Amino acid sequence: MREWCDCRVTVNRGSVSFFESFLSHYPSAGYSVFQKPGAKNCEYRIFIPLKKSRLFLEEIQRAADVLSLLSPYRERPKVRIRVRSDSGYREEWKAFFPVLSIGRFLIRPNWKRVKAQKGRTIIEIEPGMAFGTGHHFTTAYCIRSIQRSCRGKSDFLDAGCGSGILSIAASLCGISHITGIDISSDAVRSSRENFRKNCPDKDASFQKISLKNFSSRRKFDVIVANLFDSVIVKNALLIQSLIKKEGILILSGIRYAHKESVKSAFRRLELVHEAPDKKKEWYGLTYRKNVPHDI
Repeated sequence: MREWCDCRVTVNRGSVSFFESFLSHYPSAGYSVFQKPGAKNCEYRIFIPLKKSRLFLEEIQRAADVLSLLSPYRERPKVRIRVRSDSGYREEWKAFFPVLSIGRFLIRPNWKRVKAQKGRTIIEIEPGMAFGTGHHFTTAYCIRSIQRSCRGKSDFLDAGCGSGILSIAASLCGISHITGIDISSDAVRSSRENFRKNCPDKDASFQKISLKNFSSRRKFDVIVANLFDSVIVKNALLIQSLIKKEGILILSGIRYAHKESVKSAFRRLELVHEAPDKKKEWYGLTYRKNVPHDI
């Protein structure tokens, strides 16, 4: 059984942008953010494989030192660290994973049961150590956009497939060829298992590879990239080259403060939908490649 470093960091809300920029340099560290309404602080819950944690923990302490200097109150973020097993993580995660309704889908964890509802499709997810359950704005935006955009499409790329939930949604919306990529072995394994469970008669290909190293002879009708905005911007030309003419691109994982840099990187595409979350901390964008020539 593997062990994980469970790191909790409490930062002032004004330091969120800095801290998330720091986290973007550690793609193997999955995290969730918790904030009570009206609270001035955010708690980051970060999981990273224990064997990879030493350098990360040293760097996170340095980041806390920098934030204490930037804070007008000289307030240093609180850093708490524990070691957890896979089973310990899963048991605690259950408390944060209720049944969720997004459009035509009811998303449930595999340990909960729900009654079938007319016109609704149930998606069963075992998150494991992968991220993406629909409860965060970034994933929910992608699921809604897939439901709006996937009719009549055949080829789908899930860049940063996580738990596989977006690939599952795309398949259930009628897309026949599904490809998913992620830099995490846990994510690839989780995507395969969840896809097989929800779409037993459909085929999909999931592989461990970074977006920058991904190449394909096939172009895609729909590409979803729910990634850090810095990763999206760095790979903008590659992403655009993989889209078919009249194809759809759904982008999420974008911090509200960085949305203009993403828009600038994709200015040659037609923007068809955009939306922030309620707190204007996260942003989602949907484009169409409506250009007379390939990029």
